[in-house]
Amino acid sequence: MVNKQAQTQQLGFSKLIKIKDIVVDEKLYPRAHVNYQTRSKYYNAIVAGANLPPICVATKKGEISRKYTLVDGRHRIEAMKGIGEIVIQAEVYENLTPKEIYLKAVEMNAAHGKPFDTFEVVGIAQKLKEEFKMSLEEISAIIRIPIDKIEPFVAKRITRIIETGEPIVLKRALYDYAGVEISQDSNLPEEQKKLDGLTQIRMIDSVILLVKGNYISKVDESVEHSLKRLYKLLKKRYEEEDNINKVVKRK
Repeated sequence: MVNKQAQTQQLGFSKLIKIKDIVVDEKLYPRAHVNYQTRSKYYNAIVAGANLPPICVATKKGEISRKYTLVDGRHRIEAMKGIGEIVIQAEVYENLTPKEIYLKAVEMNAAHGKPFDTFEVVGIAQKLKEEFKMSLEEISAIIRIPIDKIEPFVAKRITRIIETGEPIVLKRALYDYAGVEISQDSNLPEEQKKLDGLTQIRMIDSVILLVKGNYISKVDESVEHSLKRLYKLLKKRYEEEDNINKVVKRK
């Protein structure tokens, strides 16, 4: 009986579940936000008759709940919502710990779909190191970056992405399993192209990690210039807020 349960946890089983019963735990999901262009590609593919692979969900160990934690497939869920579906085919894993859910989410998201961007990769590396206390060897195997390049990668790539928006491709594309070409929709609402709150938080957290870890270059003049600009903007912002608070208190 124990062996069968362990096998179920490892392999999972297929089940049709309600979309409303799926929870996205941002602490356990490696993607920073929904990319509406990717969502649009999947939406168009489904409308055209494509059969995309099942999403992946898990139940948390020790929790009695009818909710499922999303492991892989956020863009597919959003696409299904777009066509009015209320159920979706899912591969279900039971009784996983938060660490197991996160590692499986990274593994499965790295296997297909939209490539992780640099901020997501940096966030994954930092979480594995600081929260889950994993070794550089283990992190290297998961994010596919050589051991001696992990910390330099965090420092160099994150400073470049701030100005260029350059993505880091760590995964192959999610091909249309039904042979239908997945087209891109460039006519997205401008509001959807803006950074949402979660993305902003992760961007800011990435900068904090750079400073905290002493990863920022002290010899690169362009980096130093950007840091000074950031310092001045933050100083100005909070000085203005302090002045407003003082005025309000006087009243």
